[in-house]
Amino acid sequence: MRARRSAKLVGLALAYARAKSAQNVDAALAVCDDTFVLDTPPFGTRSQGKAETAAQLHLFFAAFPDYGVTLDGTLANDDTVACWGTATMTLRGPVLDIAPTGRTARVPFVSIFTGHSGGLTSERFLFDLASLCVQLGVSTDRMAATLAVVRGELEGQAAAHGEGQVEGRAEGRTTSAEARS
Repeated sequence: MRARRSAKLVGLALAYARAKSAQNVDAALAVCDDTFVLDTPPFGTRSQGKAETAAQLHLFFAAFPDYGVTLDGTLANDDTVACWGTATMTLRGPVLDIAPTGRTARVPFVSIFTGHSGGLTSERFLFDLASLCVQLGVSTDRMAATLAVVRGELEGQAAAHGEGQVEGRAEGRTTSAEARS
């Protein structure tokens, strides 16, 4: 029974990853619980519910329309799945004041999902923001400032729809990788 629950959850996580890699927001959210939370600490964003998550994903895919992941592995137990691999994305659309660079980034990532047999309840998407910025040709300070504005816009959209707030952090990120950008 436990093995079946783990296998079902892995299947949901893989379907979600395939849908996101095809930029298909509806298909990604179809395997999620209505209360789904997308937590992306490198961007300082956390959506709650399908509507907020859809808004967040649409903004992301507007900037990175070729986003896709290659999975290298998964681990699972009854209610958690961890997936890891490489995320590939090209900055082809603007991120507010950051113009498209046309540069492609390939960054290692880890996603940790929680859920139940009826759907995924959360994803925590982790990657190195400094590495992403260096490869895209954008300074991490500029990206951090822009992401603070994006978080504000997401919060405004959530408030306009009478939903919860998108949580976020506005602190800048300073790393040794900035010296290379």
